[in-house]
Order: sequence, then C-alpha cells, then structure tokens
Amino acid sequence: MKSNKMNAEFAPAKSGQPTPTPWYIASAVPGNVLKVCVGQGRVICEVMGLEHVGGGKYLPSAEAKGNAELIALAVNSHAALVEALRKCKAAVEDSSKPPSARMELVRDYATPALGVATGKGEL
Repeated sequence: MKSNKMNAEFAPAKSGQPTPTPWYIASAVPGNVLKVCVGQGRVICEVMGLEHVGGGKYLPSAEAKGNAELIALAVNSHAALVEALRKCKAAVEDSSKPPSARMELVRDYATPALGVATGKGEL
C-alpha cells in the first residue's frame, strides 16, 4: 500500500458513481489523522484514534491503523471478490461438467480472490 501522500484534498466523486480504486492510506498531518485516499491524494475518509506515546506526542493507534488498512483492503478487493463469486456460481450451475470438475473450478476462482481479499496475493 502507498503511504504518506501529503496535501490531500477533499473532493466528491460524481453523484452515483463509486470512487475508483486503488485506495491507499496517507497521513496528511504526520502523526495525527490517518486518511484513506485515492489518486493524487483525494481524501475518501479520515480514521481517528490516537494514543499517547510520551513527551506530549500522539500517534495513530494500532486500532486506527488496522481500521484504515481494512477500509482500503475491502474496497480494493471488492471487484475481485464479486467476479470470483460470479465465476463460482456459474461453475456450480454448469451441469455439463461432473461435480469434481465444478469444485476444482470453484477452488481455482476462489483462491486468488481470497489472496487479494486477505492482502496475501494478487489476481
């Protein structure tokens, strides 16, 4: 994931259109608010949650980082998951193949999509 894009700008997407991917995590003010952004730093959302680290300093908490990462990962993997589910459904419904062949197809479609959704692979 990209990080630390500075000078993020707030700008709405076109009405009724989902924001394009990929989304990434940025910190517009280092050490404070985590921002989930797209493109050249357009802010999609801010994730709050600071923890005191001493000396009057605060940094994003582990929970805030985890939440920001989950938001970006979920959005970035959505299309791959939907496509894999469509292929799995078609494979299961394909009566021209024996059940074992259909299950192999389901595995072949699901495995890479699960990799993308868990952040451990790419399609």
